[in-house]
Amino acid sequence: MVKKEKKEEIIDATFLDAKGKVINVKDIISKDDCWIGPKKDRWILTLKAVQVIAKIAGISKTFEVEESEHIVPDYKNELAYIVRVKIHCRACASKPNPEDCVHGERSLTATGEANRINCPYRGRDYLRKMAEKRAYVIAVLEHLDLYSVIYCEEEAESFSPKKEPKIMPGTKAFEELIQEINAILESKDTKELLKVGRKIKAGKKIGKYSPLQLEYLRDLFNVTHAKKLNNF
Repeated sequence: MVKKEKKEEIIDATFLDAKGKVINVKDIISKDDCWIGPKKDRWILTLKAVQVIAKIAGISKTFEVEESEHIVPDYKNELAYIVRVKIHCRACASKPNPEDCVHGERSLTATGEANRINCPYRGRDYLRKMAEKRAYVIAVLEHLDLYSVIYCEEEAESFSPKKEPKIMPGTKAFEELIQEINAILESKDTKELLKVGRKIKAGKKIGKYSPLQLEYLRDLFNVTHAKKLNNF
């Protein structure tokens, strides 16, 4: 795991806010939301930090999403999802044309890709949403000319050492967990998810699961819980 740096060591990356004022990234984000990448060439921001930057820059919370018509997720392509996101910026400056954006174009489209290989851990259980998040943050950072020095943790996962989960789909150990996996993924809210967690703990007490199965369920539960809390 990459150690997060202190705020005073954050790179001096700047962008223009909604009115054209120069903003330094380190002045608006928490030290817990930024750390240096493993190659020391770019900084990694949390999704929360990117959303803060987008709001200050005047980028709309709503964006358009389009899925690839040519790529169908299956196990031959590692369940690949290709998603395009188009963001819209409302920033303007005191120019002859009030419709001019201080960042250049009013909108920008970016493509995000997620599959079992470039999502070795984080987001592996919700690849479609991960692809959308990656496209969104790339679009925001590209629009603000920050992508050369910063990328988001959602995308940084694709640069992590590749590793396969201890239990793969199609194996007997995985098939034995289908009911629990579906119950976790189909939970409507955190309350329902916690109820599923209690049932799994009950099964653990009677020795229903192997150590690897328990680890898989625990990881899936934690990722799903975090996703529902973030509600993105």
